[in-house]
Amino acid sequence: MPKVIQNIPVAEDFMETARSFGNYDLASALADLIDNSITAGARNIEIIAEFEKDEIRIVDDGKGITQAELIRAMRLGSQNPRDERKEDDLGRFGLGLKTASFSQADKLTVLTHSQNGEFNGALWDLNNCDNFEMTLFEGFEEVTSLSETSIKTQPGTEVIWKNLTRLKTGSEEDSIEADFNDTVNAAKDELGLVFHRYLDDEVPNEKIKLTLNGSKIISHDPYFRTNKATQKPKSHKEILAGKEIKFTQFTLPYFSKLTGTEKLKIGGKEGIVKNSGFYIYRKRRLIIRGTWFKLVPHSELYKLSRVMVDIPNALDDQWKITVDKSGAQLPGALKKRLSQWVKQSVVKRSKKVFTHKANQELKTAGPIWERKSRADKDEYKISQKHPLIEGFAFKLNGEDKKSFEQIIELIEKCLPVHDIHLAVSEDDVTKEIFQGYVELPSELIDWIKTQSIEYLKSGKSKQEIIEYFNSVQPFSDFPEHVLDCIQSIRLPEGVINN
Repeated sequence: MPKVIQNIPVAEDFMETARSFGNYDLASALADLIDNSITAGARNIEIIAEFEKDEIRIVDDGKGITQAELIRAMRLGSQNPRDERKEDDLGRFGLGLKTASFSQADKLTVLTHSQNGEFNGALWDLNNCDNFEMTLFEGFEEVTSLSETSIKTQPGTEVIWKNLTRLKTGSEEDSIEADFNDTVNAAKDELGLVFHRYLDDEVPNEKIKLTLNGSKIISHDPYFRTNKATQKPKSHKEILAGKEIKFTQFTLPYFSKLTGTEKLKIGGKEGIVKNSGFYIYRKRRLIIRGTWFKLVPHSELYKLSRVMVDIPNALDDQWKITVDKSGAQLPGALKKRLSQWVKQSVVKRSKKVFTHKANQELKTAGPIWERKSRADKDEYKISQKHPLIEGFAFKLNGEDKKSFEQIIELIEKCLPVHDIHLAVSEDDVTKEIFQGYVELPSELIDWIKTQSIEYLKSGKSKQEIIEYFNSVQPFSDFPEHVLDCIQSIRLPEGVINN
């Protein structure tokens, strides 16, 4: 007759295996602990990473926990992911504290000062955990002797990672410290993105302050909402399992409308194309970003589209949120509905930014390049009517003029279309490949003055001349230069404006 037995895992082996749950890097591991701090009502969270001490401390001013709560929190699988949770609970599996910590360090210590005045602590040591044995600390003296932070005098929790073996794995001996510092700095930037809605004033009474080694972590808003050129968001709602999911669509500004700092941030490490798409949040905490869930492919034409998606934690199972909160899947019930909305609204809106920009450039009275459309292809030609081209050609004699026209044709035929396409595909918006002159060269300023004097002699007003140059490339990109230049012109003595 079959019988049921207990098959308990070997403690040391199981705890070592727990280090590999999820796909943690330093930033995602720290984010898991910050989730706990936010759930505990913390408003100030401090991270202290010290290479010399081989440790990282995460300290908050939350409400702290009792000994019973601490023991439960330190247990692997302390929470059933199917259990109903409070709306502001950022956890799910009851694994994050442990797996995030063990992904970086050998020792995990949690010290806590609860609101009722209790001082408690607990320690997991992966090198000494036979039979799942854990060390407990009780009372003010035992706990505060291990603490170096504010929990000595006020409620809060301090998490200590010691022996950062996993964090340092893979570095050469002579670069361990430099690699450690680089990893910490990269984590700082990532946390500014993951928690940007908490670092901003989106919900004032839930705003948090994050610091790393005394330096404030700055919010990185991926939608650049403070930029006036960001198109106002459009919202879309879906209902799944009786719960509301909110989709907020943003179209980022064209690159010429971005500040230097914004250009550096907009693409991140992966580039702007791969950062377009859905940004999934649970309780305003960013889970994953830069995916279209295969509804549409990533494309240059709608790389300016980003969609903020707010899901309640009650739908974690539907979205298949992973242990390390770095992965999610679009529920099948939403695929068809969202596919239509993405194609008809999101993608279409982003394309308009590029087509509008192109149309603006082509509508100027004097574009340098003109597009000639044929049934089977498009060609770009240098405008023979551009004042610089036309004026120069006018001064040439027959043979020289013919040679000049041949040079123009050669440039048109040898336009490096494929190289331009590759340069755009590199996705580095900081290069400003098509931005032209940073400022007008002195030769062109002199030419403006010379031509303006001739126009004034012929009877044109300064305002007419200004309007003319503001419609001609490249002068149209520098209206202030044109205005200053023409306003400063004085006709030579004895010359009358007819």
